Amino acid sequence: MVDASRQRMMDAFELHRQGDLEGAEEAYRALVQEFPGDAEACHLLGFVMHQRGRNDEAAEMVLEAVAGDPLHPLYRKTLGDIFRAQGKYDRASECYHRVLSMNPVSAEALEGLGEVCRACGDLDAALEWFRKAVEADPGRAGVYFLLGKTFMAR
Repeated sequence: MVDASRQRMMDAFELHRQGDLEGAEEAYRALVQEFPGDAEACHLLGFVMHQRGRNDEAAEMVLEAVAGDPLHPLYRKTLGDIFRAQGKYDRASECYHRVLSMNPVSAEALEGLGEVCRACGDLDAALEWFRKAVEADPGRAGVYFLLGKTFMAR
C-alpha cells in the first residue's frame, strides 16, 4: 500500500476502534477493492463482518487474508473465532492449534480452545484450556469468568 492508502487504512481502523462498524466496513471494503488480496485489509474487513454477525462472508475474507499471509497468527485466530461462531468446532480447533504452533503461549488461542470444548460439552477439557490461558496471561479477566462459569456447569 502507498502512503495515502496507508492513511486510509488508519482512518478505517479509527472508525472501527470508535465502534462505527458500518463506516469501518465501508472503508475496509474500498481498500480491498483497490488492493485485492491485501492480507491486512482482508483480515480487518472479515473481522468487522464477524462483529456484525455476517460470519459466512467474514470467513471468506479472512481465508483470503490467511492465503496472503499464512504465518500471521492473528488471522488464524480470527478465523478460529469465526468458525466457532458458525458452530464449525473442528475447523475452529484446527485454527487455534495452528496459532499455538506459532505461539505456544497465545492466551487468545488457549481461550478459544476452551470455548470450543465448552461448546462441545467437554467441560473438563475446557477448564484445562482456560487454566492454560490464565497461566499465559493472568490479566485476561474474561477467562476467569469462563473458568467460573464452566466450573459451575460441571
